[in-house]
Amino acid sequence: MSTKEPYDLIVAGSGPAGLTAAATAAGRGLRVLLAEQMPRAGLKLLVTGGGRCNLSHAVTAAQMMEAFGRQGRFLGPALGCLDPEGLRRFFRGLGLETVVRPDGCVFPAAGSSANVLETLLERARRSGVRLAATSRVFGVRAEHGRVAAVEISGETLPCRAVLIATGGRSYPGLGGSGNGYRLASALGHEIVEPLPALVPLLTVESWPVELAGVSLDNVAVRLAGRGAHATVRQGGLLFTHEGLSGPAVLDLSGEVAVRLSRGGPADLELDFTPGADRSAWESRLDGWRQDRGRSHLARLLSEYIPRALADVLCRNCGIDPESATAGRLRRDEAQALPRAVTATLLTVRGTAGFDRAMLTRGGVSLKEVDPATLESRRVKGLYFAGEVLDLDGPCGGYNLQWAFSSGELAGRSISVR
Repeated sequence: MSTKEPYDLIVAGSGPAGLTAAATAAGRGLRVLLAEQMPRAGLKLLVTGGGRCNLSHAVTAAQMMEAFGRQGRFLGPALGCLDPEGLRRFFRGLGLETVVRPDGCVFPAAGSSANVLETLLERARRSGVRLAATSRVFGVRAEHGRVAAVEISGETLPCRAVLIATGGRSYPGLGGSGNGYRLASALGHEIVEPLPALVPLLTVESWPVELAGVSLDNVAVRLAGRGAHATVRQGGLLFTHEGLSGPAVLDLSGEVAVRLSRGGPADLELDFTPGADRSAWESRLDGWRQDRGRSHLARLLSEYIPRALADVLCRNCGIDPESATAGRLRRDEAQALPRAVTATLLTVRGTAGFDRAMLTRGGVSLKEVDPATLESRRVKGLYFAGEVLDLDGPCGGYNLQWAFSSGELAGRSISVR
């Protein structure tokens, strides 16, 4: 790996952010080395979207920023370089067509993450990027407030700029070591505590385990909180052998992890039939008593929710799902069941951890990074892109869009003067 001439740019990490930035910078005539600690580039990209690679979401830049919530405005300049529609044009120009699913998710038409990775690698090769696998960045040396060299696998390589695009701590078996946090911290950057996000949740209650494998397409999940600041997500829900998963739960999991890390409670309220509130269910039960009094209650419930869930909710209300009929429902049971359907409470005892997290919440503090260039405000020539920064969005391609957009912005912004 030795070289006589300093590299203009050394990129740490070959995920979508690193690959995009490296090729863009090399396309500007910069001499670029892409260092990847794993034996192959882009291993985490290969598993995204279940191996199908949900690249983006068909929304506007403004909607994309809104989806990121607390610090979404930081994305503005990056999305100005490459918004969701621009990303589709970008891949089309590289010979990779994309499709938009009815839910707005954008996938490669070929349906494989491997096609996306090979497209990015081919672009990097054509641009003249040098890729060094099994090359861990151990340190970045700065002199007089500017990047001067990088320590890689026993060598010290002089360079004019460094991009840290190492990702977070998710998927540790595929390279999610959190090394970028260590590198940034050594150069004086504040690190917001990294926590698992887009991760299944474990519940105190045992009954969800009885429903392992049962899924619902549309559930409203509320993270219980005080006043108007309660957080709600709506979408699919999956019961697992440990608790809960599915898009609605995953989108809340980062905030749940934050609450748990601070020692606070993390109670979830589940509405299994959004659009039909408690009073609507009370009216429905009245109608069943009058018109379908001899019908088994659990069977009637199964017209709206899975039968296995109907049985569990009945038992949680003290109702025998095998024998109870609508016409013989007691007053207290008739009050308890609508609450169970629209506001079941569950207590989260933990997350499934980084091994099963798709994303990291936390990372390099945005306060010390210029959103217009993604350059460090502390060290000249030091840049950041992708998951290593303290930004996390919901399921559905939002986080990959940020990776591509931030990589493009960084690649355009790298200055070696």
